[in-house]
Amino acid sequence: MKSNATASLRFAAARRLLAGALLALSAALPAQAAIVVGTFDPAFGPFIPNLGFRGTVSVNVPDACFAQPAGFILNADACSGNAMTMLSAHVELYNTTTPGNPTLQNLAFSFGAASINGVVTGFSGVTGQNELLGVDTVFSTLLLNSLFDPGLSPLAFDDVFFDGSLELRLFAVAPAAQVPGNEPFYAAELYACQGADEGNTAAECALSLPAPIVFATRGKPLPEPGTLPLLAISALALLGSRRRLLRA
Repeated sequence: MKSNATASLRFAAARRLLAGALLALSAALPAQAAIVVGTFDPAFGPFIPNLGFRGTVSVNVPDACFAQPAGFILNADACSGNAMTMLSAHVELYNTTTPGNPTLQNLAFSFGAASINGVVTGFSGVTGQNELLGVDTVFSTLLLNSLFDPGLSPLAFDDVFFDGSLELRLFAVAPAAQVPGNEPFYAAELYACQGADEGNTAAECALSLPAPIVFATRGKPLPEPGTLPLLAISALALLGSRRRLLRA
């Protein structure tokens, strides 16, 4: 009986020491990150009549930035250290006059490592924490694209035709600069140029109408890749210590 009680005391002490070691280890690990997905679905506008573009973007933001006061947070700020990144950006093109809007083409845009200027966060009354409201980026890399859809009639009024280059960007207006009536404050937009040369005249290039973008509520922060193996090793060590103490 005394032996079991002694073993239990030893195990409790070992568990406290291990918990302290894990706490110190977690403090030394890199910051966790939250991956947030945004969606949008607008018409391009008069430059490419009847073209719609719906899409999703996946953004990686260090979780420490959500602990900052709500507002515009630069990628270069201490909470990020330029770690904010665009993970993916996909766009489906469709004819807005076609029932059901079937997809004509799928596009995947790529962004450079330092493509995000910053993000805007805001307090959520639903979750009780800061959430991602908007992302401000530079333009993506150029995509050359040729698109023609004859529409529903032999006339040209519902056709879609485009042959040139496309770029995608997201923009976010800092809360201090948001003026009612100038919405959307958080949007995606395509930049299109007829012909492959981005140096075309203004008449041959145009921005789409801004597409309001809505970001999903962020989920639980994702551990860094090295965290899970360390936790697994610690758990095995704890089990081994318990077995040795119970045998003592």
